[in-house]
Amino acid sequence: MVDLELSNWINLGILIVAGLVGILAWLGACNAAKEARKSQDEANKAAKRSASAAERANSIQTDILKIEESRQAEAAAESRRAALTAGILEKDAFHFDEPTKELYLVIRNTGASCARDIEVLVDDCPLNDYREFPTKIPSDAHIGPQGDLELVFWLTASGKLKCPFRVALSWSDDSGQRNSWSSTLSW
Repeated sequence: MVDLELSNWINLGILIVAGLVGILAWLGACNAAKEARKSQDEANKAAKRSASAAERANSIQTDILKIEESRQAEAAAESRRAALTAGILEKDAFHFDEPTKELYLVIRNTGASCARDIEVLVDDCPLNDYREFPTKIPSDAHIGPQGDLELVFWLTASGKLKCPFRVALSWSDDSGQRNSWSSTLSW
């Protein structure tokens, strides 16, 4: 009978040890699962940050592409534009072998395209209506890129042209638009 009691005690010990091992294994599994969830949460957060950064990078790249396309479109449009301005130039001249000064209305094209259908108004009247401008502007006049047109003019006490005077320019170019410029000129 002693053997049986001893075997019961051995079985009881084995059961207790097996139970403790089971409890420790269960605790270890719970801890490992907790660590795995924590690692998975961190990985998910990192993936979300990475996806968000990729979306921002894609958005920035799209914005940069739009800006570059806009710049290219503006450069293409600029290459089709003429840019006219006017000013007064005083030049040394000789009349009847006497030194004198001549005044010129200079119309400059600083644009990249030819200016056509040029209209010049002086004090709201067409330049060709003034006797003080002996050189008239033909209807088919044009000024090429970086070119200019010099028109001599005279000021007389009885003339229609008085200083200062307002010049208004309008023209067409390869952009397909009618452009304009105006200013008051004096010397």
